[in-house]
Amino acid sequence: MRSGPGRNFSKLKEIPNREGVVLMGGKYSQDGFWWWRISHDGDAGWVRADYICNDPQ
Repeated sequence: MRSGPGRNFSKLKEIPNREGVVLMGGKYSQDGFWWWRISHDGDAGWVRADYICNDPQ
């Protein structure tokens, strides 16, 4: 999970495989990837869509 929608943003934490997250919105980053804004265990941040599902949106 990152602080913003892109690899240039700082890494906040790693979310273990199969952990549930809440999707709160999303947007494309400058490099063209779709990023979801998520919540996990009380923390909010951004995760690239293909890391959490096969469909980019």
